[in-house]
Amino acid sequence: MKYIFIIAIVLIAKCANNEAENMNTGEDSVTEEQTENENMDGDFITKELARWNIEVTGEGNSFEELLPKDMDGPNWGLKCLACEDAGYDLKTHGGETVTLTQFYTLETISNGDTLDVWVVHNDTEVFCMYKAVGGHSTVAPGIMSVKK
Repeated sequence: MKYIFIIAIVLIAKCANNEAENMNTGEDSVTEEQTENENMDGDFITKELARWNIEVTGEGNSFEELLPKDMDGPNWGLKCLACEDAGYDLKTHGGETVTLTQFYTLETISNGDTLDVWVVHNDTEVFCMYKAVGGHSTVAPGIMSVKK
């Protein structure tokens, strides 16, 4: 009984010491709730834009769209290629309803046309980002990876 009591005291002291070390270093553990709160306010999109050093102007314009099951062809096939070039796998989300958010940038291509950034996402995760020339442009196809 005496040894169990000593072991219990040692364990309590060790836990208290670890807690004190965390307080001294300022370390905080990120909880699942904190991550969900960040995601709910769109911070995950801001972080993804920052990861690619993309600066946007104004608020994004969003709408929902049902992605085609087969992600090929001139529209979504090209977008999938641009996404793959940046390390995204958009094809795994074929057949899902997603949110598309368009952001305007000041970035331009060689003829002076501005580029928009499109973010394909749900409420908590970015599935893909790609760049596209603005709607007024005559450049075709006008879709490119965020890496470029």
